[in-house]
Amino acid sequence: MILGIGYAISVATRNQVGASQYAVLVTLLPTTMLSGFAFPIDQMPATVRAISYLVYSRYYVTALKDVFLKGSTLSGLKWPVAAMVVYAAAMMYVAARSFRKRL
Repeated sequence: MILGIGYAISVATRNQVGASQYAVLVTLLPTTMLSGFAFPIDQMPATVRAISYLVYSRYYVTALKDVFLKGSTLSGLKWPVAAMVVYAAAMMYVAARSFRKRL
């Protein structure tokens, strides 16, 4: 997931400073606010809760909570893992489509 996001950001920006600032904006802020790690998702407004489905770390935090708090097995984690696989595939597709070879 992160590799695809980093790849897409590096293709979209021209310099390293812009890429690092854009990466913080795209990854760190949504991860902190919308993943359910810092703030409970069920107490968020409905629109913010709907947006949180687009954040990859929501599924990672859900899987971590299920494993550590409930003792869930891999079969119990099929939906968060499937969502993370779909998200990673989509990001790699977007990054590969935006890549153009140039000299």
